[in-house]
Amino acid sequence: MMHNIEFIYSMLVAVNDIKYPSMQLDTMWKKLLINQFHDVLPGSCIELVVQDALKLYDEIETEGSNLLQLGIKAITQHKDNEGENEIFLINTHCWDRSEVVTISGDIFKSTQPKNKKQKTDIKTALNSCGETLALVEVPSMGYSILQSPEDKPIPCTVKIEDEFVIMDNGLLTAYIDRTGRVCKLLHKRTGRNAFKEDASEAFYGNQFVLFDDVPLYWDAWDVMDYHMETRSPITNIKAQTSITEDCGLRCAVSYKLAISEKSWIKQDIVLDACAHNLVFNTQVEWHESHKLLKVEFPLDVRTLNATYEIQFGHVQRPTHGNTSWDWAKYEVVGHKWADMSEFGFGVSLLNDCKYGFSAKDNVLSMSLLRSSKSPDANADMGTHHFNYSVLPHTGTFQEARVVQAAYDFNNPLQVMAVKSPTLGAKIMSYFKVSNPAIILDTIKKAEDRDDALVVRLYEAYGGHSTGFLITSLPFQHAIRCNILEELKPTETMDINNGTIQLHLNPFQIISLILSFDLI
Repeated sequence: MMHNIEFIYSMLVAVNDIKYPSMQLDTMWKKLLINQFHDVLPGSCIELVVQDALKLYDEIETEGSNLLQLGIKAITQHKDNEGENEIFLINTHCWDRSEVVTISGDIFKSTQPKNKKQKTDIKTALNSCGETLALVEVPSMGYSILQSPEDKPIPCTVKIEDEFVIMDNGLLTAYIDRTGRVCKLLHKRTGRNAFKEDASEAFYGNQFVLFDDVPLYWDAWDVMDYHMETRSPITNIKAQTSITEDCGLRCAVSYKLAISEKSWIKQDIVLDACAHNLVFNTQVEWHESHKLLKVEFPLDVRTLNATYEIQFGHVQRPTHGNTSWDWAKYEVVGHKWADMSEFGFGVSLLNDCKYGFSAKDNVLSMSLLRSSKSPDANADMGTHHFNYSVLPHTGTFQEARVVQAAYDFNNPLQVMAVKSPTLGAKIMSYFKVSNPAIILDTIKKAEDRDDALVVRLYEAYGGHSTGFLITSLPFQHAIRCNILEELKPTETMDINNGTIQLHLNPFQIISLILSFDLI
């Protein structure tokens, strides 16, 4: 959200000369960063700290949502307030996006032409909740009035056959059993099943498992290696798999499992048209004591190492325990994605809020919930909502653009009904990077200048990368700066027709100040 707010208001400063909300953003960042603390982040703080942190997060969410809506409205202000509403989409990432979005019934109705016979090439469908689904495309770091890709998508289908629910979108075919386990995920391009078929060992894709979680000393801090000896698959059905969505652009199934008498899991498994990933939208009611909940995916991939995203890069960790050093890495930190790949094929696990993974042999697992009782006896108790996704792919995770897919999974397109935008064209891209290895992560107003923006980029693939930063804005000057925005006078950069050449070392982070006047 903070990323989106900074981008939208930076564009307003550059194009409409609208005041940047520096004070509000400064306050929000301070509230957010005070919780980036080593006991708040992992959940090893006392209950009073949790209450304070949640209060601050609620304040950030409320104020940030208001700022975001005001910023989008400012972009789309119509001077004479005439004409019909249109659906407006904003993409804050530095690559083009094409995906299915959900449009509320009220928004969609307000944008329909008065002439009902007017033809449209927008690919839409009505879902089971009365909302409109639309397959859209939006340019990099810019906006677009609702429009669909030229190519007609292959419709999603879902059917019940024998003991499986089968979902297909022309790219993936998923076979789901009555307990929500994905017994087979066929990658159509390669003909490969993403999951190893080994029912004799009771390993399935999307298998929830429960472990005893009783550390020797530090209850909320430690996860001991001996927890792996207590693996218990969750298979107690409260509501077996049923079809909940079948509208061509999206198909979905739902089911419910009992963890215990007090705890349960409800999940929607979703497959969209043109999507390369299978999505799991999950709700857990959690009331356990000294238990650890994970989800497992036994991958049909042979590799000695798994790759995990960290901030501005990634790390590799072994999938084996050949040495004591290797064995000690049974639980690994990761951010938006983890990946296991062999030559020519791999599988990535994306998520929107979990940070613990493990990879043993071919089984990639993600830690979902713990239930420690010290120092907070009520830690993690209650209702949880989280999402994750499986992405089979050809080639390496770099070639498959897993980094970009994880960004998109965590940051949906912004959608709202507006009058025609005042910024000019009905489709606009403000920034683009020519090399997918270079990620434009942040755009914000310079702290000490009103006529300049700061852009922060990093090399995400782990190699020397050359590319171009392309902008449609009339910048006159570009110069490198450090994280404090102190200029590096010897590192000015040429701008030729809105293009700046970039050279980044592996995992290098660079910041540029772009100004409309000479610095």
